[in-house]
Amino acid sequence: MRIFVGGASGYIGSAVAKALLERGHHVTGAARSTAASDKLKAIGVQPVQADLADPETFARAAREADGVIQAASTADASSSTNEPAAAYAILAAIAGSGKPFVLTSGIWVYGPTGDRVATEETPVAPFMMVAWRPAVEQAATGASGVRGIVIRPGLVYGHGGGIPNVFFGQAKQFGKVRVPGDGESRWAPVHVDDLATLYALAIEKAPAGIIVNGTSDEVVTVGDVGRAIAKTAGVPFETWPLEEATKAMGPFAAALALDQIVQSPRARAVLGWTPKAVSLRDDLERGSYAKRA
Repeated sequence: MRIFVGGASGYIGSAVAKALLERGHHVTGAARSTAASDKLKAIGVQPVQADLADPETFARAAREADGVIQAASTADASSSTNEPAAAYAILAAIAGSGKPFVLTSGIWVYGPTGDRVATEETPVAPFMMVAWRPAVEQAATGASGVRGIVIRPGLVYGHGGGIPNVFFGQAKQFGKVRVPGDGESRWAPVHVDDLATLYALAIEKAPAGIIVNGTSDEVVTVGDVGRAIAKTAGVPFETWPLEEATKAMGPFAAALALDQIVQSPRARAVLGWTPKAVSLRDDLERGSYAKRA
């Protein structure tokens, strides 16, 4: 299958592209710079000039592909505008074609779950930063003549990257690691390689209209993560009152402090997905993050 991956040069997208290539697919990837093009060529991906800020470039790439995975994000204030625009442009471009379209969402659409386990059956109550996501999800899963699929990844980690890097940045800048809140908020993690396998399974065989979570069964607290990184970096660890953290980090502080337990029974049952990579706890203590010391 010829698959276009939006965000193929990014953290999640590059892992997805590699997984697809290993499974024998031809992969094209969005690139808006020479550096991004060179990065894609180095892993065997054919670069396509496409920019998330220009939805028509994504639509054009989608028309030329047999299937589309949208994993591109600006990860800033423009996300709420650019990501929906790109998704809607892709859907319009492939309407009636029967092509698969895998849209990236995220578990923050469930909001804080507390002790209640959220699954794909759980109604959404999106955190403010992602309040726009459910409407885009519905557009993808309800699109006519498109095999629309939504993946809601958990907190993505692995290979020394992902959100844990926020705390490495703190250690370097401030000489300490501070986690928003009391440190007891729970995270539902997923290794980037396991997540990439889920994307590949989804585009290959997921039925139209399905939403699946991408989380392992591991539960760790933000304090666990912060303490492990502080130990690796050789700096002190502190909790950070959420009000103070929000003044410094904006709403992202509250996102890091979301207390969530999220599982993925539908991804396992329907797609046969089984996370196999190193756990976040082990990766922090003895794996790719520990090697950053």
